[in-house]
Amino acid sequence: SELQRKLCKGIWVGDRCEGPTIRLLSPNGGETLCLGEKFTIRWEHAGAINVYISFGRPGGSYFYLPLLPADRNERGTKGYGEYEWVVGETAGGKLLEGTTYQAKIQGTASGDRPYFDDASDDVFAVVDCRG
Repeated sequence: SELQRKLCKGIWVGDRCEGPTIRLLSPNGGETLCLGEKFTIRWEHAGAINVYISFGRPGGSYFYLPLLPADRNERGTKGYGEYEWVVGETAGGKLLEGTTYQAKIQGTASGDRPYFDDASDDVFAVVDCRG
């Protein structure tokens, strides 16, 4: 029904609501990122309003970037977001060099909840490339 379509927090497929969903595209594991250099974080989603991105080591503390609009991109494309990150910079301080970092992304469908999330498929490295 039209009311069900309006209440759908994800995407409407055929006769049903799917989602909301979010998927981290990059970093997704295996990358070597240089401290202080720019790296574009990318994601795709269905039904997200805002996203939280964090970095940390599995089993350890995670450090967040500021809250971002889910459709943050230069083209205004719906369902896609990107953020140019200065590697190592977070709201909670700087990341140190390491080879076992993971990225996590959380989407919000309305207000600040509910959350739905994804993480990099494998770890990535953060290193000082200045020599």
